[in-house]
Amino acid sequence: MEGPRSVRRDEIRSLSQLVDAVFMSGRAGAMFGVYPQYFSEANNENHFVFVDGGRVVSHFGMDQRDVSIAGCRLRVGCVGAVATYEEYRGKGLATRLFDATRDKAIADGVDFLLISGGRGLYRRAGAADVGCDAMTVLSGECAARLPGREAELRKLSAADLAGCAAAYDRKPTRFVRPEGDWTSLLESGKAMGRGADVTVVCDGGTCLGYFALSKTKEDGVLRVDEFAGEPDVLVGALAQLMAQRDCRGLEMRLQVGDAELRALIEAAGASFKTVATGGTLLVLRFAHLVERLRPHFEARVDAARAATLWVAEDDGKFTFGAGDDTFTVDRAGAATAIFGHPEAKPALGVWGEVLPAPTLWYGLNYT
Repeated sequence: MEGPRSVRRDEIRSLSQLVDAVFMSGRAGAMFGVYPQYFSEANNENHFVFVDGGRVVSHFGMDQRDVSIAGCRLRVGCVGAVATYEEYRGKGLATRLFDATRDKAIADGVDFLLISGGRGLYRRAGAADVGCDAMTVLSGECAARLPGREAELRKLSAADLAGCAAAYDRKPTRFVRPEGDWTSLLESGKAMGRGADVTVVCDGGTCLGYFALSKTKEDGVLRVDEFAGEPDVLVGALAQLMAQRDCRGLEMRLQVGDAELRALIEAAGASFKTVATGGTLLVLRFAHLVERLRPHFEARVDAARAATLWVAEDDGKFTFGAGDDTFTVDRAGAATAIFGHPEAKPALGVWGEVLPAPTLWYGLNYT
């Protein structure tokens, strides 16, 4: 058996058969169709495999991306479609592939992994649930009370891609998306691993924002997988959007940076609950990650207090210091301290004033 190593071009069909068998049995080519950017030839080096007799039998992959968190540039590896044929399970193949992927991520300058799952394999390595997002199901009655200008809605077209990209780029925490991400959305019609109906919000024919929508749930609730645009533009579209789709509710996930939109929706009578962001997060380069986030910290406390903040890593223990005051946690605890969690206790001292940092929401970049 060969591996762990990157998949080769002549093994792509075998890789496709493996991930289809595990995740979308009976639908040949389905996984590559749903995740065209992830399973692109340009990303082959980040798909690690074991191959037995020319057949790909186990896979662990990632898609490396630049991201912006509160204006701070970082590098993330999005992990997904981890799969092993049943007869090859229990042999430690996935663990070895995970190790190879993690080693490459660190060598490539990746600060943390976003993993679309929470199995023991990831948690034993220190992956943790993180984030404090806000979830609501907006009713038609609340939507009717929302302020904002009347919206013009239309289906996404090629002419709208630049406007959608500009709206998304104004989000304070986001993926840094090349043009190919937007053209892929138009061509594949997929987001969050499923069909996406992208509705563009316009004014005078100009694209000012958008909603990427999933199919209506059985209970009549429509799910928003991603949105972008100025709050007054978005709220002015919600009632009309719900009427067009004939849904009884609209499920929305808001990030920390969506505070203005949340306030407008709450004023209309909607309630929110705090939830983790989804998936798990594994910190790789602890000190580098914290240093990359330092401009965010400096924006929350004065320069003198921000200068007292320091971190150290020693044998799997991660120390946060502010002058002589310190607290030490394991890798999972470091992820939770940096990015928060609905049930996590606030960090101590100055760290409690600058943390948690905002978390990323996959949206169109889900793998």
